[in-house]
Amino acid sequence: MTSHVPRIISVVLLLVVISHAGCSPTRSANVTRFKKMGAPSQVPNEISTDFSRDHVRATIAQNRLSPTAGGSMEFTCDVRGSPTPSILWLKNGIPIDFSEDDDDDMSQNYIVPLDHKSNLRINDHSSIVNVKARLVIPCITMKDSGSIYACLATAGTKKNIDYTQLRVSEGRDHLFACPTPQPESLVAEPPEIVTFVPLVMQGMGRDVKLYCQTRGSPEPMISWYGPNGNAVMEGPRFRILADGSLVISRLTWSDMGEYKCKAENLFGEVSKESFVYPLTDDKK
Repeated sequence: MTSHVPRIISVVLLLVVISHAGCSPTRSANVTRFKKMGAPSQVPNEISTDFSRDHVRATIAQNRLSPTAGGSMEFTCDVRGSPTPSILWLKNGIPIDFSEDDDDDMSQNYIVPLDHKSNLRINDHSSIVNVKARLVIPCITMKDSGSIYACLATAGTKKNIDYTQLRVSEGRDHLFACPTPQPESLVAEPPEIVTFVPLVMQGMGRDVKLYCQTRGSPEPMISWYGPNGNAVMEGPRFRILADGSLVISRLTWSDMGEYKCKAENLFGEVSKESFVYPLTDDKK
């Protein structure tokens, strides 16, 4: 991995999937139990259920208004949309290429990839998704000053884009060049989980996909642990995909709880938790 290529660090903050008929038990009766079981603290007080049409909104921000040359820069994009939105980063109107070996490979630039290859219904109008994505540039130069960075969000037929312009000031490090890129085989990098889902609310009987996309060198090994602390074993209802994501099929009430994704290689390990909360139909 090169040291000055833009890096994507993305976090799916909240994925809410609710049946059109509503949910039961009621939220007021269960939110206390929900949090006692280890659910994230950012459980919303109200959940919008406007599934009638596509909608999406993106807001971009940067961590420093006037960064200095030779330093790093971070952009944050907050997106809310239905159905599940995808996010694309652009620089001066051109999609940023995060691949080092194949200029045509843009797959790493999609924070929440659209899942066309499985039967997971993650892109229909029964979902509202909040996403927070981070774009990190490890080393900026004076040539970057004036560049316009944008976050393009797409949900169904709707698109929304937000821009910010980078203004770089000279610092004491501006005379030093960014580090020379090193071959991937020479880079030692501890694992990092770049996409995960802290909270999923999903209707019982449907499928759940818990993202756990990683980076590191050598490539991290991924393992999942269930609410009981035991390793998740693959079977008819549990699958671990090639990208590290865990799929739970035909969700049941007994599946409620915290699932942990652990990524490890020779240089360390890291883990993230996802809380699964099944929903039932009020009419039943």
